[in-house]
Amino acid sequence: MVTDELVNLRRAVYSRPDAVRAITNMLVLQDPAVRAAYAWNAGWVGRITAPTLLLWTDHDPTGGLDEAAMLQAWLPDARLHVIADAGHWPQWEKRDEYLRVHHEFLILGKDPV
Repeated sequence: MVTDELVNLRRAVYSRPDAVRAITNMLVLQDPAVRAAYAWNAGWVGRITAPTLLLWTDHDPTGGLDEAAMLQAWLPDARLHVIADAGHWPQWEKRDEYLRVHHEFLILGKDPV
């Protein structure tokens, strides 16, 4: 799925003047001591009362469906939509479904199907 368009987009992003600083800020979360302060926790997650869309995929190596189920159980008003046959970048891998689900939830106020 790596196309010339994707390579060129990523190259453009990483060529921006603040790219190194942005990446450094994101990668700090790979430090277990820092990450612990931001880990999912029923205590703070359960206080989110806004309707919440959990958009997951069935092949994301960074978080399985068990994690989605845990969050759905903790969130008082959560909807889970799983995009099949997608991994970490559903916005690229399954663009149409990704956009449709967001549109239905955010604009139309409908539960994802």
